[in-house]
Amino acid sequence: MKFVYSIGSIILGVFFLIVTYKDGKTTKPNLTTSYIMHLRGYVGGVGFILLGVVILVEAICDKG
Repeated sequence: MKFVYSIGSIILGVFFLIVTYKDGKTTKPNLTTSYIMHLRGYVGGVGFILLGVVILVEAICDKG
């Protein structure tokens, strides 16, 4: 079951990165609240990907 969670988390992270990247083409890089919220999309995407990788490594180490 950990494999399913890890793959789902990685897919969700990639989805966040893609959506944030597409949204970034319309926003200007000014230091405003909306731009900071936009950057949080990148942090969330990378966080989900790292979480998925950690869960996947744990699942592989537990199997071995």
